[in-house]
Amino acid sequence: MLDATPFNLVGGDDGYELFDLEWSIEPEVDLDYVLWRGVYHSMIRIGQVAASAPSTPSDCAVLAAEVVRRLTNRSARTTEWLRNESELQVRVAGIATGAAEARSVVACREHATRTRAAADQYAVAADEPRDPQRLRIAVVLHLFYPEYWSEFAQALSALPERTQLFVTTSPEKLGWVRRIVLTDRPDAVVVGLPNRGRDLGALVGLFESHDLSRYDFVLKLHSKRSPHLPEAVGQRWRRELLKHLLPDGRVTDMLRALEASPDIGLAGPQQWLADIRSTQGFETNSAAIHGLAERIGVAGDPFDLPFVAGTMFWVRGAVLAQLAALGLTQDDFEPEAGQLDGTLAHALERAFGLLARKLGWRVAALPSVDGRGDDAAGAMSQASRALQRWLDARHADEAQRAAIRERLAGSKSATSLAVFVLDRAADDADHVATCRSLEGAAGLLPSVRTIVIGPRDAPGKLPGSARYVRAGPGQTIDVLNAQASEIDATWLLVVEAGEIFTPCGLARVALELMDAESCRAVLADEIVRGPDGSLGALLRPAVNLDLTLSFPVAMARHVMLRRDAWRRIGGFDRELPGALELDLLLRMFEDGGLAGLGHVAEPLIVGAAPNGAANDDETKAILGHLRRRGYERARILPRGVRRYRVDYGHNAQPLVSIIVPTRNELAMLRRCVESLLEATTYPNYEVLIVDNGSDEADARAWLDGVAAIADARVRVLSCPQPFNFSAVNNKAARAARGEYLVLLNNDTAVLDGSWLDAMLNHALRPEVGVVGAKLLYPDGSVQHAGVVLGLRGP
Repeated sequence: MLDATPFNLVGGDDGYELFDLEWSIEPEVDLDYVLWRGVYHSMIRIGQVAASAPSTPSDCAVLAAEVVRRLTNRSARTTEWLRNESELQVRVAGIATGAAEARSVVACREHATRTRAAADQYAVAADEPRDPQRLRIAVVLHLFYPEYWSEFAQALSALPERTQLFVTTSPEKLGWVRRIVLTDRPDAVVVGLPNRGRDLGALVGLFESHDLSRYDFVLKLHSKRSPHLPEAVGQRWRRELLKHLLPDGRVTDMLRALEASPDIGLAGPQQWLADIRSTQGFETNSAAIHGLAERIGVAGDPFDLPFVAGTMFWVRGAVLAQLAALGLTQDDFEPEAGQLDGTLAHALERAFGLLARKLGWRVAALPSVDGRGDDAAGAMSQASRALQRWLDARHADEAQRAAIRERLAGSKSATSLAVFVLDRAADDADHVATCRSLEGAAGLLPSVRTIVIGPRDAPGKLPGSARYVRAGPGQTIDVLNAQASEIDATWLLVVEAGEIFTPCGLARVALELMDAESCRAVLADEIVRGPDGSLGALLRPAVNLDLTLSFPVAMARHVMLRRDAWRRIGGFDRELPGALELDLLLRMFEDGGLAGLGHVAEPLIVGAAPNGAANDDETKAILGHLRRRGYERARILPRGVRRYRVDYGHNAQPLVSIIVPTRNELAMLRRCVESLLEATTYPNYEVLIVDNGSDEADARAWLDGVAAIADARVRVLSCPQPFNFSAVNNKAARAARGEYLVLLNNDTAVLDGSWLDAMLNHALRPEVGVVGAKLLYPDGSVQHAGVVLGLRGP
């Protein structure tokens, strides 16, 4: 038996040593493990040659464990040994990449009825995509809400016939789920598991009895409802995710595309790929995500990859083997208590992609299907083409060009511009393309000077009158400051080599700046080009301090600066090379507020989409600005790729009076008040319910009961006169004790407990008078998220 195993054993006085060229060298090998592994591997290589008795386990790992128990009279440690198998395969992947490509990960739980002949049909070259009908596909569906089974049954019918379905549910619903599922899918495996960790806890629990790593792809689903949100929201999420994961009439094409994308380990619909930092509860979950990253064994930033919101996705079986190898059990998950964040399940949802990264794979949108992709990708492609047509139409004819020249020539103060092209990569093609586009765009302006700053001594010939200035290592900003100080120009603009000027953007900006002596800086719009060549529009609102602080990569690039204003505030900061314009713009805010900072609604530049890597200079510039304004305790909270939330670090916690006008509609009012009292984390507030003549018995009884409690935090004010919303709120405002007022409709409910802290974070700033919050419709779509100046007026 031992000679048949994939091991060579060398005996000695101190025990046995295991040696195998394919695997590794291990001392002190447990002979029970060797025996189990020999039986196990023999079975999965040879397969079943005769029918087994009804009581015989069908799982090769369990069957091998029973052989060990009968031969040695000792219990087999099956779970531990299965974990060893997964770890061994990971080590093989690190030693022999060819073996990893062929086997991916050890199939730790093979079915005994899988004969050698059946196994041979999967012996396909690693670089040859298989037909979807020959792929091993499984679906794991956590059906906590059995009433939605019919939706899933219909959607799953599009999968290949050989697809294996695993359904998990809570023990008290097991009978119900078995009846409805097995009626439609007699081959399904239905398992009852404790309600801990929701769908992810159930997935981990399923590993105890079934191996999923043997499958090429696994579709993970669950009967999402989101009880904390209006019912329609959960319904919409579930149905939309199903529609994209199992596209009507295109499932086979999608599986073929997945198989042909060997770098993708986990894939979900484009519009459900979310950035970890931008999600609600990021701070609450971040420590647990770091812990999972350490446990998984991946280096680098664990937050720089997307996750699939809703935890429904396609994933390779090998990725699930990595999850199984962590050794998690359902007992590791918190008991279910309706938590919205801060649990292992929430952290694992966001960290799932790290399991794919461990194997060298990425998390991505579902790949294109015959060039069409999913609906979101198709819509983006159409939008890109429409944007290109719009840009192509924005050219001035000869008559228009003559009119522009005439008008600019009649200006009292000529608009002279110096454009600095930073050629960091020393690429002739890039800076030449920028200079040529500038020649065409600048032809309408009286005076434009072009200076290319780069690291070389002798660049190639530059177009037109552009000149090249060398900057040695670390000298780019010093050279830029020196050139800007010496040049004879009214306005300064910094661009990167390779960025292209639109044909009429500069002329439009120049027309807007005619005789605008008080203007200190101006921003135009931009077109960004993605890695795939698709175009997107960056159409900015009016200059906005808060938007600049939270999304500087969108609001502080390609700022046209009046040279006198630039010089007065000290030029560019050489210590912040990654945030030159952001830092300068913030110092302009400090120097003169928003006065003289303008926006021109015209695309000026077409360039690559901004780098998504973390930018420490941005956070340094923002913190420096806040410190100079007196916010010594301010913090910068990352909210996504180069997006930030500013916590101003206020000490004060003033009393806030929350005014809720109402008339009848008791169910609505109770949801509003109860969610407010249960969820709000800010401690110092009072609630004023203003009754505008309720006459329904249940509403009157509830309001009278609240009033009778005489709680200082919740008061009921009577306002029985004819409806006048302003009068109702004015009466409450006069009775309010708080320093701040919140006007809250009775048809709202609190979803995020930190809502009042977030509003006060801005309300306590001396320059702020009114703060708005994001409001959702019952279906989860955004009703409004504040007002931004410059889109359709104030």
